[in-house]
Amino acid sequence: MLPKWPGPCGAEPAAHCSPNLMMPPKTNGGAQDLLKGIWMYNTLTLSRDDRGVATLMLNRPEKHNAMSGEMLQELKAAAAALAADRSVRVVVLTGAGKSFCAGGDLGWMQAQMTADAETRAREARVLAEMLMAINTLPQPVIGAIQGNAFGGGVGMASVCDVAIDADHIKMGLTETRLGLIPATIGP
Repeated sequence: MLPKWPGPCGAEPAAHCSPNLMMPPKTNGGAQDLLKGIWMYNTLTLSRDDRGVATLMLNRPEKHNAMSGEMLQELKAAAAALAADRSVRVVVLTGAGKSFCAGGDLGWMQAQMTADAETRAREARVLAEMLMAINTLPQPVIGAIQGNAFGGGVGMASVCDVAIDADHIKMGLTETRLGLIPATIGP
C-alpha cells in the first residue's frame, strides 16, 4: 500500500489541487530518503531506485500525456519533492504509452480560451512555474522521449539537461498553426 500524507495545499485543498497530490513527509533534518518506492499521483508516477535514479513519468497514456491543470500542479509538487531529496542523484523524465506529451489538454486549453484575462495569466504562470521547477532541479534531468512531443511536451523536453529521443518520433510547436505563440513554453 502506498503512503499518503497531506498535499501542498494543506488539510483543505484548493480547487486547483488534486486530492491525491502528495508531498514528502517531514524528516528529522537528517539525510533520510524522502522518496521511497513508488508514489502515484493522478496524472504521474514518481519512483526512486536504490541507486538514486528517480523516474518521473507522465501517466495519462489515454490522452497522450496531455497536460491538464492537475498535471501541472502535480509536476510542480513532484519537482519540489525531488529537489528536497538528497538521495536522488538523477531524474529521468518520460511518458507512459506511445506519446511523451501531446502538449496542453484540449479541455484545459478550451477552458483557458473562455476564461477572463486574470485566469488565463494565472494558468500561464502555473505552466511557466512547472517548467522552471523542472529546469532548476539540483539533480540532472534526463528526458527519455519515447514518443511524440508537441507544444508543452517540447517545452518539457527543452528544460531537461539532456534529452534522448527515439528515432521515430515527431516534435513540433503545433500551436503556431492556430496563430498562437509558444511564449510560455519556449526555453
